[in-house]
Amino acid sequence: MRFQMTFFAAIVAVGMAAPGMAAAQSMGAAPFAACPSLDTLESLGEVPEGTSFPCLGIATFGRDSDASGRGAVVARSGAVARFDLGIVDGSAVLVPNERALWDLVGAPELLQFYPDRRVHAFAPGGKKGKPGGGSSGGGGTATQTVPSGVHRIGADTVWGADTGLNVRVAIVDTGIDFNHTDLAPADDCFFAASYSSCQDDNGHGTHVAGIVAALDNDQDVVGVAPDATVVAVKVLDANGSGLDSEVLDGLGWVLAHSIDVVNMSLGETAACNGPWQTAIDNLTGAGIVVVVAAGNDYTETVSDMTPAGCAGVISVASTVAEDGSNKCIFASGAINRDTASYFTTNEATIAAPGGRSEDWNRGCGGRLNGILSLNLGGGTTTKSGTSMAAPHVAGVAALLLGAGASWDQVACDITSGSEVSGSAPYTHPISGATGTQGSGILSAPGALASSCP
Repeated sequence: MRFQMTFFAAIVAVGMAAPGMAAAQSMGAAPFAACPSLDTLESLGEVPEGTSFPCLGIATFGRDSDASGRGAVVARSGAVARFDLGIVDGSAVLVPNERALWDLVGAPELLQFYPDRRVHAFAPGGKKGKPGGGSSGGGGTATQTVPSGVHRIGADTVWGADTGLNVRVAIVDTGIDFNHTDLAPADDCFFAASYSSCQDDNGHGTHVAGIVAALDNDQDVVGVAPDATVVAVKVLDANGSGLDSEVLDGLGWVLAHSIDVVNMSLGETAACNGPWQTAIDNLTGAGIVVVVAAGNDYTETVSDMTPAGCAGVISVASTVAEDGSNKCIFASGAINRDTASYFTTNEATIAAPGGRSEDWNRGCGGRLNGILSLNLGGGTTTKSGTSMAAPHVAGVAALLLGAGASWDQVACDITSGSEVSGSAPYTHPISGATGTQGSGILSAPGALASSCP
């Protein structure tokens, strides 16, 4: 039996979901709205009713354009070039009024104009369709723990042969806690123009980084690829919110800084558009593996999401790593290991643990028992969501590259080496979420044993 997401949002146990995101856009200024697209303007022949100014957009130009030329075109229209986006031959712009908007989209040098949309790292049941994770708990562990997700994918069985040494994984997120003693992030990093450092001020990015590469030592947890190097790319604010343009700016930095794998546990409910697809094409064309969270809305598929719906990415759905319980009187069926998480967006490339387990009571109230990883400020905490599933895959990608696989083998090795392919993820008995189309569950030893050409 399927229920509405609003029902589930109300009954997820208190303390297991992160607080909702602030409504303001992140750019260190007023919460400006997104501009209408050129396609919308041409279709209507006028600015849509309700459009507010100033507004934010992304202007793209020909491949023979350069930053100064793009800036000059924007300035000539009366708009403001906030920063250049070389990775998409574009510019992030602030449009002050309707006249400047028409002048800009009418410039002969302009190829296309897009709204600068919001992206988020959200908790399941918090906002519809945004990848992310709910959280609970805190504190540290006196001895090192192998988290349930790391154990479920078998990463702890391959470290004798491969730990991801010399592989650089960009965590495109809220930043990383550079003071956490169970992480060793790279010194080089990126922060968008809205921020003053790469330091995490939310906790989401630190948790994601810990799943990928928490150190193999005597404290807290160990990550999937403990010798990989995580690189902070801070594009989301303290509320876990940002803009398309800020993420694209970060991906431009990634392209120029010897990154091997990108993890994006973020997104928006919107189809992949031109700037996003161009950025992904440029990353994969440079031999960079791009892993993204599928999303946390079981009513959607990845084709409805950005960046999960962009061609060339490895999109990741969420499953549970251990058996849970289901006493819901309205929907029978077990929630055992490898069941799709109740919230996960569907038709992803691969599934991986985004939660430890789920427990549902007779009144159909659900508790998400999260993945243990690192906490902002030290120690550990639990979070659940496709945001936690994706870094398991990014970690296995690092293991594969560390073992000598070429970047274009990675996706094939991950899917062909999966476990229980053809049957898992198992359908969630309450929400009906499936996660993928039977692509199986991520397996580190299976991926490393794969022989994709």
